[in-house]
Amino acid sequence: MSLIWFMTICSFILFMKKLTFFIILWILLSFTTTAQVNVSFTVDMNNASEFNPEIHQVFLSGARHDSQVGIGPFGVWPMPGTEPGLEMFENGDAGFYTITISNVIPETYAYKYFLVENGVPAWNLGEWSGHPNRIVVVGNSDTTFVNIWGIIGDDSDPEPVINEILASNSSVLDDEDGDSEDWIELYNRGASIVNLQGYGLSDDPDNLMRWVFPDVSVNPGEYLLVWASGKDRNNPGAPLHTNFRISSAGEPVLLTSPEGEIIDQVPVVQHTTDVSYGRLPNGTGEFFYLTQPTPWSMNAGPSYESLLHPVQFSHPEGFYTSEFQLTLTSSDPGTTIHYTFDGSEPTEDSPVFSTPITIAGREGESNTISMIPTNNNHNPGPPYFEGWQPPLGEVFKINVVRAKAFRPDALAPKTSTYSYLVDDAALTRYSLPIFSIATNNENLFDDDIGIYVHGNHQNYFMDGWERPAHISYWNPFGETQFKEDIGLRLNGNTTRSRPRKALRVVARGQYGNSWINYQLFPNKDTDMFKRFILRNSGNDWDHAIFRDGFFQYLAKDLNVETQYYFPAIVFINGEYWGIHNVRDKYDHRYIIGKYGIPEEEFTILSNNAIFRWGNEAGKAHYDTLFNYIDINNMQSDTHYNHVVTQMDVESFIDFQLTHIYIKNTDWPGNNVHFWRYNREDYAPEEGVKDGRWRWFIHDTDFGFDLPFFYVPGLEDGPAHNTLAFATQPNGPDWPNPPWSTMMLRNLLQNNHFRQQFIIRYCDLLNTTFSATHVVNTLDSVADALAPEMQEHIDRWRRPVDFDEWNYNVQVMRDFALQRVDYQFKHMKNKFGLNDPAQLIVDVSNPAHGYVKVNTMHITSSTMGVSYNPYPWTGSYFQGLPIRLKAIPFAGFEFSHWSGDASGSDNAVTLNMGNGVQITAHFVETSEELIHYWLFDTSLENDTPLLTVDATFSRLSDARINYHSALEGYPFDENHPLWRKASMERRNSPTQINYREEGNNNIPYSESNMRGLQIRQPFIDDGDENTMIFESPTEGFKNIQFQFAAKDEGAADNLLIDYSVTEGESWIADGLAMVTHPLSGSYQLYTVDLTGITSADNNPNLKFRIRFEGDEMDTDDGNRVTFNNFSVTGYDLSVNVLEIYPDDTSSMTIFPNPAGNSISVTGVADIESVLIYDVSGRLVQKVYSSYIDISALHEGLYIVLVFTANGRLGSGKFVKSQAGN
Repeated sequence: MSLIWFMTICSFILFMKKLTFFIILWILLSFTTTAQVNVSFTVDMNNASEFNPEIHQVFLSGARHDSQVGIGPFGVWPMPGTEPGLEMFENGDAGFYTITISNVIPETYAYKYFLVENGVPAWNLGEWSGHPNRIVVVGNSDTTFVNIWGIIGDDSDPEPVINEILASNSSVLDDEDGDSEDWIELYNRGASIVNLQGYGLSDDPDNLMRWVFPDVSVNPGEYLLVWASGKDRNNPGAPLHTNFRISSAGEPVLLTSPEGEIIDQVPVVQHTTDVSYGRLPNGTGEFFYLTQPTPWSMNAGPSYESLLHPVQFSHPEGFYTSEFQLTLTSSDPGTTIHYTFDGSEPTEDSPVFSTPITIAGREGESNTISMIPTNNNHNPGPPYFEGWQPPLGEVFKINVVRAKAFRPDALAPKTSTYSYLVDDAALTRYSLPIFSIATNNENLFDDDIGIYVHGNHQNYFMDGWERPAHISYWNPFGETQFKEDIGLRLNGNTTRSRPRKALRVVARGQYGNSWINYQLFPNKDTDMFKRFILRNSGNDWDHAIFRDGFFQYLAKDLNVETQYYFPAIVFINGEYWGIHNVRDKYDHRYIIGKYGIPEEEFTILSNNAIFRWGNEAGKAHYDTLFNYIDINNMQSDTHYNHVVTQMDVESFIDFQLTHIYIKNTDWPGNNVHFWRYNREDYAPEEGVKDGRWRWFIHDTDFGFDLPFFYVPGLEDGPAHNTLAFATQPNGPDWPNPPWSTMMLRNLLQNNHFRQQFIIRYCDLLNTTFSATHVVNTLDSVADALAPEMQEHIDRWRRPVDFDEWNYNVQVMRDFALQRVDYQFKHMKNKFGLNDPAQLIVDVSNPAHGYVKVNTMHITSSTMGVSYNPYPWTGSYFQGLPIRLKAIPFAGFEFSHWSGDASGSDNAVTLNMGNGVQITAHFVETSEELIHYWLFDTSLENDTPLLTVDATFSRLSDARINYHSALEGYPFDENHPLWRKASMERRNSPTQINYREEGNNNIPYSESNMRGLQIRQPFIDDGDENTMIFESPTEGFKNIQFQFAAKDEGAADNLLIDYSVTEGESWIADGLAMVTHPLSGSYQLYTVDLTGITSADNNPNLKFRIRFEGDEMDTDDGNRVTFNNFSVTGYDLSVNVLEIYPDDTSSMTIFPNPAGNSISVTGVADIESVLIYDVSGRLVQKVYSSYIDISALHEGLYIVLVFTANGRLGSGKFVKSQAGN
């Protein structure tokens, strides 16, 4: 650049008023191709202190490095401000100026920045000839170069920045697995490529390198997205995933250099769903909440500085017997609170809260949404009885208040939703739990988008329609159990057109929590639900209103999957919506939640092998099995035995028998679901992961004579031969086409399967499906609904009145009373059997043991067996084998049989004759094995051990804990102290103290026993090798600790003491000896705690073994070897009534009498609660003061409460259906 040219430009400055910033780009080209590309230039002017956009313009200029050619169509080094086509403009992001030049030849270029006013450059404010050039390379594809004002020339040491994060991703972006995971976006704001290898990402300031980048690079101006998913994937050629997730509640996100220096971090703030937290201006500015996340691209608005907190309510939701004044507050200053009463989301057009709101009973208010027709059928019947009818009179209403705070500069929080039932009789008005649902009315009832109405699109049949809502769940006392923002869908198929519909409640991150964290069903051991159903009872929606839930309850103990059930009241936007059945939902999440099996590892099919959920590849296994049964002769045991390895025959039989018994004629060509854990082999030891198909009970609404005119077999009543129906070879397309009956038909050709099928059905007809049990269960379900039915009938006008509902229930009752006899007749005719006869089974003392008859345990805990079961009577076909097994309770053993069988073998098989009577005799045992340690090949050899769990234990948490004399134990195999002062397996078996009952009754000769050794040195630096045995003895007294031991050149004596406290307070009180001499061969050692009452019934009992001898610090590779540790005692339960009298002064059991649950009060620091029946049998053990007793039969029970400090409380309660 010449001096004359420079002086000429300077002279223009004296006359120009507008200063223009000018970018000069010098481009060096080495032509290797004639391709032409588009090149974009962006400059961040936010750091330019003298830049004033009111009077400035931005231009681009440049040329090849040798100044032989210019940029694209422009000449070499156009004068700043003189070429209109090179003017740069703001791109929408404040302070960012951009231009795109077409037809640029790939090569190397240089560039600079200048300031110009009124078209005349001001060199003193820009990048003029005294400054170094910027250098870039244009490749063979469209390219963008991004620069920052004030950074001139090559950026030789660029640092990436965290540009944007999304900590609660629901619908913005899915990863390669289809999962909506959190993500972190990095941005290279420099001019050079950044290699991230060795950089760290973390959410923990104490572990900056929690996740480390692989060899990946980010080009200038480009972005890199890292999924914060916890999946820990660092393949450079694939999407990157950290080994941690980002908490939406707020935690740091830190980027650290390979040298360990934090180079960028994200402030700790609370996050909300699908709103990112990113820099504005892009790459350089402060962090803002961004309502439009921009992964892999430049951040943009709208943006907010802060996230407001949810509105706070002065009163908790629930039941109130009188009106009150509700106050709404916000913890954020300067906000305006808006609220609604109709269930809708508040907006800035909603009423403003300024003074307390009166929350009162709503008696006298007109019905609103309950007057909206929910189908397009207004004919109440007959014959269909499916038309919508308005409520009979005023429906009961509760208050639903929704509130939200607003402020212009802040992001509005989630809506706060509270429901209030205000009534003089609020505490007794409902006997069932309550769900209150709030949502915009149009989400349910709008003709275009409402999911609950026919609308303009047959809306209620639209699959996948889901609307946002809030749900609160109260127990019958009005206490909130959980409340969540959720998604709401309809559930079911044709029954969506019924006036009252089934609602599916869906937890998703886009609404709130991804799971509902609550144990919805007391008897289901899970407190995480992704979705559940508020079911309308399907085709039974206007009859008994509980059919499917009742049938599934009957089958809950069978070898099938069932859906749990309880009834509840539903309110929608404050208006009474009637009784709904709370049910869990079958889908892939059901298997994941119940069994913990990942979705890709199982397959769920329905009906004629239609793929439903899981891994579709697993369908081929079922197709192969189906064809195998179809084309092979199942009379062959070879073929049948193969089938047994492919399908769970017990599950298949129970599935068939349940539908046959209840007379479900919407089956077997419909409502069939089955699943399998996918594996190549059959693994019988793996439980449900054995690789076999298993069945679900699903949609049984047609059972027990559902009075629909189109229900097949309705005219036959309980006499319907559903067994013949289920094996018909040429049925219609619905309900029993040939494919749906083929498997049962063909398998019944096999003698083993047929006999198993018949005997299992007899077992169930004598217990679970017995008329007495089914009627009693049906009555208990109906009794629970009866107090609520009149209000439900008035709301939906179906059934027409209470008497009709009672009649519908009586139809089911009559069916149950007659069904069993017909089933025996149908089996006799189908299989050519002899007449059934009575089997009478008795025991010498019901408190000493019981008898298993075929597949049924004849105890009061078995469904369909009475509380006092003996003598027990069942009907079985003559000529069939009956398998009996005597099973003693703790503290007793089987002695012999009497009656139509004799002998001392506890398992016998009888040929059913014309009446069989048999009695099992039990006697008291001298002692009982509580814990036992067998050391076999399951212990890894040549491996130092820290703990060894008991092989057998009647209680939990029995283990050996080992403390080595050497600090730092256990050591790595490369360490010089590896296998020093260690506890290891030793191949040295002995029969001394071997307990078959602790090893699955395997004889010693087949036991595969090894041993356990403690190796030298035994003392080091004042510390010593020590073995501690955690040996809880709850329910037992007169404790003995026994084992076999020998010295192999390491010690002279064993030192043994014990502890009875939660910690380790070692004592020897009451022991005959503490020092036990060792010998060179195995000897039996006994530590007798008989009479030491502090060791009885103690959850904290521990034994300690130490070692004594000369030169215990010697290390010659010698050892002390042990085997067959046992802890024995006498069962306390047989004398529980005498030993622990009622102690009402120390604790309270409420309620009493009780129904489904009790609470223990008046006792602090409860550690465990044991419940015994009147025979002294332990029937339940829990670890909290709240106890679910729904599985117990009616009667008197004894409660023992153990505290952390060893104190004992006791009491009694009566279980009664009238309780709770």
